[in-house]
Amino acid sequence: MHAAGREHRELAVEITLPKRVALKDLWDVGMNFSTTLVLALNIGARGLFWWYVPQHVSRFYDEIRDLEQDAEVVAERVPVLRLDWGNLVLSQTELEHVVLCFGALARLRPGGTAPALNHYRMALSLLAKSDIFLPFEVNAFQQFYLALREAMRAFGGWDGVTPYAEALDNYMREYETYADDRERYLGLAERIEVGEMSDVSANLEDAGKMKLLADGYFIQQFGEMRRAWMSGKSATMPGSTRPESNT
Repeated sequence: MHAAGREHRELAVEITLPKRVALKDLWDVGMNFSTTLVLALNIGARGLFWWYVPQHVSRFYDEIRDLEQDAEVVAERVPVLRLDWGNLVLSQTELEHVVLCFGALARLRPGGTAPALNHYRMALSLLAKSDIFLPFEVNAFQQFYLALREAMRAFGGWDGVTPYAEALDNYMREYETYADDRERYLGLAERIEVGEMSDVSANLEDAGKMKLLADGYFIQQFGEMRRAWMSGKSATMPGSTRPESNT
């Protein structure tokens, strides 16, 4: 992997596949590997990585000119429909988390975490497609919320029977930065659960914060899985009552 593109805002990845991958399987194997890597980058680095990003995030035009003054006029959406994910440089800790996530995602059994990861991937896709012409902020918030809910169901953070709001509340209390948003997010969650999406008011920042909650939970659980494997213990895979040995 190496930085690419203007201002190094892109990440180029070179993948070498073994000879045993037949040509007829190239698309499936390549797509699966790429998707797993993209998920690992998003969760581990806690940013936004996708095959493309929105281009029209503030302007609907190329240029506006005042003909009388012969001067350029700038009119933009405020705030710009783009989240600030930080300095765009992957730290050592973030790279280690990416490796952790990639290893865990590659070993997860089909079924258990599939709903959570499907919601998470849908949310990423919505963020990547969201622009001034068709914003998907509310939809992305909903999908990240559902990703977190289903991840907590799969890993045992929620029993799937009692109201989820209590489990979500307890989890958000682990993060002091969510103190001001906690009550509002619980209210939005209640509306999502009853299907009242027209009453859900969430912006891009809210979607980003819900993503970070999901990222944090995945990293916690993947870390627990790795510690179990490294200690020689058996780790119960989500969606399965049969533990997996690290041997």
